[in-house]
Amino acid sequence: MNQYALATFLTSMMTLALGLFVFIKQSKLAIGRVFCFFSLSVVAWSFCLLLNILATDKASAIIWARFLHAFSMLIAISFLHLVFLMSGEVANRQKKLTSAYVIVLLIFCLDFTPWLASVRFLTSFGFYVAEPRFLYPVHLFVFLGVHSYAFFELIRAFVKSTGEKRSQLTYFLLATIIGYSGGITNYLINYGIKIYPFYPFGNYTIIVFVLILAFAIFRHRLMDIEVIIKKTLVYSILTILITGILFFSILLSERYFRQLLGEGSVFTLVIFAFILAVIFRPLQERIQRVVDRLFFKSKYDYRDILRVLSARTVAIIEIDKLFKIVLNTVRTTLSVDNASIYLLDEHKDLFKKH
Repeated sequence: MNQYALATFLTSMMTLALGLFVFIKQSKLAIGRVFCFFSLSVVAWSFCLLLNILATDKASAIIWARFLHAFSMLIAISFLHLVFLMSGEVANRQKKLTSAYVIVLLIFCLDFTPWLASVRFLTSFGFYVAEPRFLYPVHLFVFLGVHSYAFFELIRAFVKSTGEKRSQLTYFLLATIIGYSGGITNYLINYGIKIYPFYPFGNYTIIVFVLILAFAIFRHRLMDIEVIIKKTLVYSILTILITGILFFSILLSERYFRQLLGEGSVFTLVIFAFILAVIFRPLQERIQRVVDRLFFKSKYDYRDILRVLSARTVAIIEIDKLFKIVLNTVRTTLSVDNASIYLLDEHKDLFKKH
């Protein structure tokens, strides 16, 4: 299997995994369903492209070539729908989205006709590639037009966004630019154009697209599945630690404790089970804090924070010491690198940093 086929196969598998993960966790929300639709469209396209690459006869190559072009239209419309959802503009763009669906589904059907393309074997690539017919420019125009409009809406939403939404759109925009920069070059092959490194490595950019989205899902709560991911991470780490402790206890019981205590491994396991019961809750809370600090800006109950802070500062009269405690609490609680307090200097009528 050459690099082009390998990249296509990995694209299919990794996109499928990410799409199913989001769907399982967020199938009740429109963004979860549409992201799964987009992911499955990419999976279907890449799988048909792989079968087209591996085709040994013209008849089967024609079938897979037409299917992969049809699925590319589903990629276009699902991407546009996803952009509207992420930008919060789906309600305001409903008529445009409906019109785009109608046009795309029409081209989707025409992609299965002989008017779109045939295939020819190109020795420079070593497999059958699509041979454009008179409807092919229409397919390209719609495909590029829908994506261009989607990118325009995405950039406009990015410019208008702030805070966490801007961080989410930054990663989504970066991922799509990288992914499409390589993915779009697959059309060049049908015109016999080979540009290194886009061929054979262009489809690896789609894998980078998937990896960036996966990072954004974990780090910036893309697709709004923070709570589920957080629980999954915490309990996965707990499971690994507890399994390791139990395995370690079995080894100790067999090698050392039998001689020291004169008891079998069952007694040793009871001891370690008691220890685990004692440390489970503190261990869980510790892991939760680490996960929050590494992957999430945690949500806190301000009443609890104020209560703890009040108890620590009630007897402090030195202002510098008081500021130090307050700033340390803010930095630790909000997981920020720096924090400052500004006090008004009434004589100079300006704020001073402390």
